[in-house]
Amino acid sequence: MSGKFDLTFFVSPGAQIEIQGDQKDFPFVEVVSEDEFNQGMMELQHLNLKELNEINVLHDALNDAVLADDSVAKMDVFEQQNALRARISQRTTEWITSHPNREYAMWLYLNSGLTSKTAGELKQQYDRFSNEVQQSEAGKKLAELIRVRTALAPGAPAPDFTLKNIYTGEDIHLADYRGKYVLLDFWASWCVPCRKSHPHLIQINQKYKGENFVLLELLRTVRMRSLKKLPKKLK
Repeated sequence: MSGKFDLTFFVSPGAQIEIQGDQKDFPFVEVVSEDEFNQGMMELQHLNLKELNEINVLHDALNDAVLADDSVAKMDVFEQQNALRARISQRTTEWITSHPNREYAMWLYLNSGLTSKTAGELKQQYDRFSNEVQQSEAGKKLAELIRVRTALAPGAPAPDFTLKNIYTGEDIHLADYRGKYVLLDFWASWCVPCRKSHPHLIQINQKYKGENFVLLELLRTVRMRSLKKLPKKLK
């Protein structure tokens, strides 16, 4: 089953859910429930069933190509899958647009890779939903995404933030550097390409320091085993 779809459905308190179907149809069986989310999910599954089954079958071909180290075959499978996913995405977008009163439509918009748009485009979609859906949990998340994307739009003043200097323990405020050219480097301690970029960042810092320029490295540390690989403090 490597790489294939899983059986997915929504569970809410007190929900009565029945799974109907044959093993050969797994995972595209019927999820019978009065829950709006499951009903919406099944409506879309019925619309996209042909493409979903074809993508599922192609996973076997992809696994075979990987095992055979056949890059041409892998690319061919990827292209076929992407074409099928594009059709699913288009149909999903149409379903969302035609169901402005469904909270599942709002949830689906947030969770189907459809939000890689500008703040203005997101606002247009947000305004299509009913007021009740806008006030739902998913609606509030979309409103917050629009707020953040508006604040981070190119040309807009950067929002202030406060982070801890891991070398001195002091708080760093972005506002303290107002009027300077500030390069923000977001990286993670377990990210190998991030660490490989540090020599170049040091060169940039050495070249422009003292010219109203400051470099701030914003570090996310979760995998503590990687901390021993932290770079030396920039000079």
